[in-house]
Amino acid sequence: MSADKLLENPPYVKTEISDQRIEVGTEFDLNISGDFSDINNNISSYSATGLPPGLTLNKMGVLSGSPTTAGNFAVTVTASDSAEGQVSDTFEIMVAPANTSSFVVGTSGPDTLVGTAGNDGLYGFEGDDTLDGGLEKDWYSGGEGRDTFVLELVGGQDTISDFEDGLDKIGLKGGLNFSELGIVQEGTHTHIQSNGKTLGILSNIDSGLTNSEDFIMISIDPPPGHNGAF
Repeated sequence: MSADKLLENPPYVKTEISDQRIEVGTEFDLNISGDFSDINNNISSYSATGLPPGLTLNKMGVLSGSPTTAGNFAVTVTASDSAEGQVSDTFEIMVAPANTSSFVVGTSGPDTLVGTAGNDGLYGFEGDDTLDGGLEKDWYSGGEGRDTFVLELVGGQDTISDFEDGLDKIGLKGGLNFSELGIVQEGTHTHIQSNGKTLGILSNIDSGLTNSEDFIMISIDPPPGHNGAF
């Protein structure tokens, strides 16, 4: 074995890649090469899995494009060097629908997140969170933990992007109760309706899995933007 081979070291993560929040249709550009390093200075390429549709990562470590699909995406980036050494880091990209007026983001613990009067993107992150978008059309991503997504008659049509059957709950607010609801399958999504009005959409959930056990009565009134509107 040569001396050069003995001194060869694989790449390493210098700083963890920060989670990102963007909107559908928005141009995005992020250089992640600075988050990796190599003692031998021979990182040769970067690759990624789990990217939102519309985004690409080039070999120089630049993530760019315009996302076409809302959702929460776990992206793993791998840095490779010329000696076949590799290291990976995983981060989250939250893609909210177009025209989202504000983001409300939780912490690693339990949070109660409340939207504004506009179209909000609420992301619980970690912990057991309660997400209440309020008025207009809001987009929910609970992240990890047992989360509660709030629906009410006076609110807009909310989209719950990552509801986990048997783990998460739908909180009914303002006197709304399960007997008033209709559970309707539309394509791959479940629509929760009252008198023909869609209150919420469970993305990629079979309506046959949705029953009264998924719902609870709830009453919360924290200040709008609690835990991080920006």
